[in-house]
Amino acid sequence: MKIENFNLNNSLGYLINFLSLTMKRSLDERLKDINVTVHQFGILLLISKRTNLTQKEIAAQTHGDEPSTARLMNRLQEKDFIKRVSDKKDKRKKLVSLTSKGEALLETLLPHAMNINTEFTSVLEEEERETLLRLLSKVSAPLRH
Repeated sequence: MKIENFNLNNSLGYLINFLSLTMKRSLDERLKDINVTVHQFGILLLISKRTNLTQKEIAAQTHGDEPSTARLMNRLQEKDFIKRVSDKKDKRKKLVSLTSKGEALLETLLPHAMNINTEFTSVLEEEERETLLRLLSKVSAPLRH
């Protein structure tokens, strides 16, 4: 393919990246008054869906490195959104779960994320939105662990 035939507006990678960054910025803007980042929100949501994950598992599932994830987890624990307890089978492992304060925070954050999704897909008919989600899920399925 020649460069003159390449159009960014027909590039799946460009369009997904553009939407991802724009949606992240919009959500970050809404969450800044709550003093939570999109990344922290994602980790809290992950922990709410799968209790007793280790930091290592959280880093792997969020595609983060372990030192950065550890720092983020420290901040979440300092804010009393998560707790870490030693695994009964392996005392070296710390299992992470939400505190009641973390659960309450998620209840506050979730509508913001849902509104962003609704706003960004408002140009689509319901059937188009469902098709978009189905196709993106299909394309990303082999990449998920």
